[in-house]
Amino acid sequence: DNVVRGVRGGAGGAGGFDVGAGRSKGGDGGDGGSSVGGGSVAAALWAVGGGSTSETLGGVRRGDDATADGAGVSVRDRMERAARIQLRRVLVVSGGNDNEVVVWDAAVSRAPRLTLSGHDNTVMAIKADQVSRRVVSTGYDATVRVWDLDSGDAVHVLRGHEEVVLALSVDWRRGLAASGGRDCRCVVWDIVAGAALRVVGGHSSDVKCVWLDGGRLLSGSYDGSVRVHDVRGDRQRRREDGE
Repeated sequence: DNVVRGVRGGAGGAGGFDVGAGRSKGGDGGDGGSSVGGGSVAAALWAVGGGSTSETLGGVRRGDDATADGAGVSVRDRMERAARIQLRRVLVVSGGNDNEVVVWDAAVSRAPRLTLSGHDNTVMAIKADQVSRRVVSTGYDATVRVWDLDSGDAVHVLRGHEEVVLALSVDWRRGLAASGGRDCRCVVWDIVAGAALRVVGGHSSDVKCVWLDGGRLLSGSYDGSVRVHDVRGDRQRRREDGE
């Protein structure tokens, strides 16, 4: 499978992975890279443009499904855990059901560089940025946490959800994050000041994905709808319903 090396850290299953790398023009999208998912104690880094495994994180993976296009390879497992890995100046950041966020230097990959402790339950989503030296994570404890990538300290513990926080998007240039949860709501955060800017309702089921795109927030839910909101305004711009 062309596995280059494995890294291991934490006792629980992998809830998500991300890597602090180069920034893109909008939202938290990458400028080239791969995606990774892991529902057991592992996840795999897949080569860009193909389906071969170039790196395994954690040792064992199960039920991974991979799709590829010119921009990268997306992997989502049967436990529906997924995140993007970008391949520049790579620090791998992972989280899982041991309640910890673990940082590896991918060039070394033998032992965790840093462990970020504070979540009271499973870590669900992670974003990392090498420029601002910040990590943002969400979890079953209904919090969004902002971490210092150098010291490992929690810069902010953000509370605005009533249940599990399932989804996360970060606009690093603007210092904004958006989260979505099982409480059917989205929250837009100022991650520099550590404050909630807006709470968005409207969905009737879990918010599974969110995306910040300039002044817009897109949210997708198990209720079958995708909604477009103003980040700082009071109105919902658009709603699309699926089958």
